[in-house]
Amino acid sequence: PDLTIEMSATPILKEGQYQEKVEVNANDVIEEGMIKKEILINENIDKIQESETTSQEVILESAYNKRNVLKNLYEKEGVDINPLVLIQIPTSDAGYDKKEFVEKFLAEKGITKDNGKLAVWLTDEKVNQEVELITKNNNKVEFLIFKQAVDTGWDCPRAQILVKFRETKSLVFEIQTVGRILRMPEAMHYKNEELNKAFVFTNVKSFTVEYEKYNPNII
Repeated sequence: PDLTIEMSATPILKEGQYQEKVEVNANDVIEEGMIKKEILINENIDKIQESETTSQEVILESAYNKRNVLKNLYEKEGVDINPLVLIQIPTSDAGYDKKEFVEKFLAEKGITKDNGKLAVWLTDEKVNQEVELITKNNNKVEFLIFKQAVDTGWDCPRAQILVKFRETKSLVFEIQTVGRILRMPEAMHYKNEELNKAFVFTNVKSFTVEYEKYNPNII
């Protein structure tokens, strides 16, 4: 080709590897209706509990309730969109304890791998995660458990809620992970402003957001 155009939220080309670099302001993308207007962290959670078990229940219950609210709001807007919750478990061995906890919690809500409402995308386990299906706006998968796999090169605009569990190391919200819940499912904003927001629930008391240079006001 005589001309190659590459687009990425996290460009990797270095000086000398391209002829021209064009930066797009995040606010312009928001104005176009392509991405959410803001991300809210731990909405309506006053205090994260010291107890690991209790804090896990708090953020999962909050995410579950928020998903139901968003689903009802989409129905009122007259659009067939099933909002997806991404649940990121730690990469360490502790991640499997978290996975077991999440699956038990969701099973009590009637959400399982068997009925197709829960998907798992891990190196050694892949269930209900077929890319061409789960990315569709009305796909029946409601929750997706992952570690790193969904960080890069995966677009699912109906993903609107991220649950991130505490890890032993300091927590950093990378642009790629948070970016999974930024897209608008129909590349437009809705009348109800609640549908123009993304939500993060985490049992971490403090964290760093490596996002400021992208858009300091969105989180």
